[in-house]
Order: sequence, then structure tokens, then C-alpha cells
Amino acid sequence: MKKIVEPVQEITEFIENEEIYIEEIESHTHYKNCRIDMRFGVKKINEVTFENCQFEIKDFNNMEFLDVVFINCDLSNKDFSDSIMYRTRFETCKLSGGNFIGTVLKNVQWLDCLLSYSNFSDTKMENNLFSEGRLNESYFQEATLKKVHFKNIDMDEIDLKGTDLRGVDLSEATFETISLDIPLAKGLIIDYSQAYKIISLCGIVIK
Repeated sequence: MKKIVEPVQEITEFIENEEIYIEEIESHTHYKNCRIDMRFGVKKINEVTFENCQFEIKDFNNMEFLDVVFINCDLSNKDFSDSIMYRTRFETCKLSGGNFIGTVLKNVQWLDCLLSYSNFSDTKMENNLFSEGRLNESYFQEATLKKVHFKNIDMDEIDLKGTDLRGVDLSEATFETISLDIPLAKGLIIDYSQAYKIISLCGIVIK
């Protein structure tokens, strides 16, 4: 896998324990323990770190995130549909039930995050890393996955139907059952111990 490009940040200001509207967010700033709400919305956030922040915002759709870091934030059930993320990192965040349909995700890291029941269908991913955490019962239908690596993450019952899996690396992921289209699985990278789980999708019985 190509080395992921880390977020590029030059943090010059630190704000803690404040109530802020997202329209007031400024670049080069680290926000910690802040409550963040929205008036009318913004189109772009860049060079910002959010640590342990509470987001009252439900919809982040059609936004652009550039060189943004989220640390220990609860973003469960948020709508990021049709958004763009470049050089963005999520660390120990709660993202269960997140809507990422139609997003463009390049050089994005998902580190020890809870992503159960999330929907990444019709997403264009390039150079993404999912490491640790949970991704079980999530959807990646008809997604474009280029240089995407799943490492030590629970992917049980994930749905990959309609997605070309050439070059996708599942060898370090864990799953008991998985949904995919066999004709699109050519080039999928798996561990030998996972082979029987994929073979069973073909209706082949191993004795």
C-alpha cells in the first residue's frame, strides 16, 4: 500500500471549553472540549484539529475537509454524504451509522474508530487506511476502492456488492461472513485462513 499522506497542519492557536459556531472555525486552530453548532453552514474546513468536541450539527454533507484531524469525537449518525476529504484523520472517534454515500476520500485514516452500520456506498476512496476498531454491518456497495487497506478491524457482515475488489487488502481484517460479487473479487487480497469463507460464497462445500 502506498504510504498515506498525513494531514499538513501548522497549529498556531488553541481553544478549549468554548461554545462555537462552525462558521467561526478558523484554520491553524486546535479546538478541545468545545461544543460546536451551526447557523447556516460552511463549505470548507482546513488545517483544524477537533479533540473531544461535541458536535450539535447533524449534516456535514457537501462540505470539504482538508488537513483536518478528529480525535475522540462523537460523530455517530452524522451525514457526510457527497463531501470531500483530503488528508483527514479520525482517531478513536464514534462514527456508527454515518452516511458517507457519494463521498470522495483521499489519504484518509480511520484509526480505532467505531464505524458499525456506516454507509460508504458509491464512495470514491483512494489511499485509505482502516486500522483497529469496528466496521461490522457497514455498506460499501458500488464503491471505488483504490489502495484501501483494512488492518486489524472487525468487518463482519460487511456488504461489498457491486464493488470491484481488485487490489483491496482484507488479509488483516476479521470477519465470519461477508457479502460480495464473486466476478468482482478477482485480485482481492486475503489471508489463507479466510479463503474458505470466500469459497463458500460460490456455493462450494469444503469437507
